[in-house]
Amino acid sequence: MKKLAPHMMTDDGWTLKTDHFDAIAAIHEGSNFMIGNGYLGYRGTFAEARKADYAACVVTDTWDMADGKWVELSTVPNALFTVLFEDGEPLNPQEEAASFARYLNLKRACSGRHVTFKTPQGHRIIIKEEKFASAENRHLVMMRYTFEAEATVSLKLFSGIDLDVWSLNGKHLSEPTVFKHGEDYGIIAETGQSKIPVVVMEKVLTMPKGEVRPYEDGQDIGRFITVNMQADQTVVLEKAMIVVTGHDSPKPQEKAIEIADALTNYASH
Repeated sequence: MKKLAPHMMTDDGWTLKTDHFDAIAAIHEGSNFMIGNGYLGYRGTFAEARKADYAACVVTDTWDMADGKWVELSTVPNALFTVLFEDGEPLNPQEEAASFARYLNLKRACSGRHVTFKTPQGHRIIIKEEKFASAENRHLVMMRYTFEAEATVSLKLFSGIDLDVWSLNGKHLSEPTVFKHGEDYGIIAETGQSKIPVVVMEKVLTMPKGEVRPYEDGQDIGRFITVNMQADQTVVLEKAMIVVTGHDSPKPQEKAIEIADALTNYASH
């Protein structure tokens, strides 16, 4: 194992790894572990990350000035947003971690984490997460999220779109309009200056088994899934974030839906 910097190492020259989490360094770590495909870039944050954690997806050719001074690319709502709950409270894996590892694999062009922690109720949970920006279809960011408990426990999983966007210099998108296509959620908004339409969709490819309750509160849209877990059971969520703008198609919402309908599984993209 070769040490590259404090808490940063590699064992094959392709994979950057760290076993250290520091919330204060979140803005830098998000850049260090970022993934992209030339069309979009998704910061190296975790599934439950929000605006305060500098979660963001930056999209090409969406230049906009929001503060009257700086012109920059727009960031869009996060359709990979996923949070695990116990007894109605969101879990914070990094803060309670017994073990933690994250990586950026340059050969496979993916980033991920593996964290083991105890919940406030004393349940030992293992979360594994992997994301990649598709080279086959530049409009896609894919995520596989799994969790496992060592004992029987009932948890709730929220999967949806976080509408509260982080940006360096102001808000670049109009208030989004929410739409639904089958079981999939999406939003459409436009950039402030050039009025470029931007569509973001969440497509769930593998849904955990459990009671599903739709949810929308103005900041998040999606669904809660109640998962009654058995000991050592692994629960899998696989989903895609789809981004299409008015530069890509005169009908970006229809294009995003077309992409969503064509998706079959996580591995094929």
